[in-house]
Amino acid sequence: MISLRIPAALALVCALALAACGGSDAALTCTAPMADCDGNADNGCETNLTTSHDHCGRCARSCLDGTCTNGVCSELTVSTETSASSGIAIDDAAIYTLQDSGATVRRVLKDGTSPTTLATVSAGPTDPGYRSIAVEGARVWWITPGAPLRMVPTAGGAVTDIADGATAVFSYGGGVTFIKSDGTIWAVPADQTTPTKLATSLKNPFDLTQGINGFFWANEGTLASSYTDGAIEVNANASVSDFAANEPRPQVIGQGTGFVVWSLADGRIRSKRIDDLNVAKDVTSSLFGVAGLEVDNYILYALGSPSASSTRGGPLFALDISITATTSTPTQQGANVGRAMVSDDKWLYAAGPTGVWKVAK
Repeated sequence: MISLRIPAALALVCALALAACGGSDAALTCTAPMADCDGNADNGCETNLTTSHDHCGRCARSCLDGTCTNGVCSELTVSTETSASSGIAIDDAAIYTLQDSGATVRRVLKDGTSPTTLATVSAGPTDPGYRSIAVEGARVWWITPGAPLRMVPTAGGAVTDIADGATAVFSYGGGVTFIKSDGTIWAVPADQTTPTKLATSLKNPFDLTQGINGFFWANEGTLASSYTDGAIEVNANASVSDFAANEPRPQVIGQGTGFVVWSLADGRIRSKRIDDLNVAKDVTSSLFGVAGLEVDNYILYALGSPSASSTRGGPLFALDISITATTSTPTQQGANVGRAMVSDDKWLYAAGPTGVWKVAK
């Protein structure tokens, strides 16, 4: 990958990790970009967060195989493709992309080796539309405009049509869920092909996330109500209820440990704790067209929409969403990173017009 060139806003450091300032009982007060990452007051603020490979931008954030420049870990190329990708999914071993050229599903190992095409099927209308891909249970599931939800084994093989009218698909532990254009949400166990309906009569569901507390999804609301009837809803114990009501056109949604985050069409990103029945708060108010959200502890990564001139994709931002954080300005981590994003415990992976990249979390 091309190195990330935009400096990190090092004001995030102390809010993101107490260790950055020596812990909760530390006597040291460090001036950015220096920090007490080893917790040893005797050697003072020993770490420069703008250049440290093992403490890049914040304490304990290693760049792994990358380098640290201006507090930002460099991107690394995983694979180069001749066709742009607008969807990405991962399992323990591999990365799966959904390319814009037809409905081509590609697989490459996480170390960049063994690239292969798993399926190429007519994509339906030529209009770009929304593309979505998920992997679960040794199967890859995908959607392209005007075509049904389809499935193919991760090792390759016959393609199976699952359901018409699907607009987005998501993996969860044990299967996949998908949204249909009629305002319904369905689930399919990973070893089966018959969907089960989870929710009906929804107001334009856009995105979905799953956690131990159930399925959460973003309802954009209706044009007739100027989208003021949008909401974040949850399906827990087979019962659907509002998690956050009167949200104006929520779109992309994600989940961390004990909380849910979502973007709004007006540029805000909001969060709410799962154990808090009353309060949702703005995380930021300046990110429009969010294409993806990934959470690592209390750091939120947001992928912006690409510009018309971008040859790779949209910019990547980082935000502090800790309990004590107030509304903050996103810290740009890279320009033209990708069109779609996913993460594992170490890396953020992004797919875009010319390939797949990764950057340490």
